[in-house]
Amino acid sequence: MSDSDTVHVYDTWVKGKKGAIHFDVMTMDEATALKLAKVYLASIGEAGATITTKECRLCHSEPLVMFSAEQQKQFRDQGGFIIPSQPETLPIYIRDCCGAGSASCLSKARWKARKQMPTLIAASATLKAGQW
Repeated sequence: MSDSDTVHVYDTWVKGKKGAIHFDVMTMDEATALKLAKVYLASIGEAGATITTKECRLCHSEPLVMFSAEQQKQFRDQGGFIIPSQPETLPIYIRDCCGAGSASCLSKARWKARKQMPTLIAASATLKAGQW
């Protein structure tokens, strides 16, 4: 597997206005991870949050093919992308079926959020808790 086939996961925990904010930055280097994290924080109204290598740490790497075509495009065009981990920032179909809370639910939700396929959105009305 070459470097272009993998993406580094920067596990990010930031102190926000209303408490902890958790998200993953998917990119290839620390500088880009910090830049993307700052842009993301600004987009959710947390531009003043502190983001350094203390809050944004390399965790592991994953195959790029695990992610949606849109995410792969963002990776190529912008150097990376963000995967939100907070219940309030997850797509609504995941929040509704999970009840927005348990750790195991969020783990499953993060996996589904990586793909964010339109078919899942269309099927959201039929998803119920436990149907993974």
